[in-house]
Amino acid sequence: GYLAAAERANGPVSAERRERWLAQDAEAVAACWEALGAAPSLEADLSALTLPVLVYFGDQDSGHAEAQRATTLMPQATFLSLPGLDHGQAGDRIDLVIPHLQALHARVAAAAVSGF
Repeated sequence: GYLAAAERANGPVSAERRERWLAQDAEAVAACWEALGAAPSLEADLSALTLPVLVYFGDQDSGHAEAQRATTLMPQATFLSLPGLDHGQAGDRIDLVIPHLQALHARVAAAAVSGF
């Protein structure tokens, strides 16, 4: 199923995350993934995203390279690679991301003040 495929792609998930995933409605999850697969690419729209953005991925996540490339298409984006982490682990390690969000906020606040 989906959980096994996700673990093959991104490594084992924590017991807590496994429990949450297994408690989900399997048909709803399948419908979500089907809809995502049919969604059009947003790549052409990324250059229009002019707000500051922080994109972070674990370097063991199967989507790492694609996310890093997508970040280069956004003029105000910063990419943060989290070494040794897969998709789930990166999501769980907000402590590694918060300092970068704080720095982004400080840059945006400073730019706003200097703009007045």
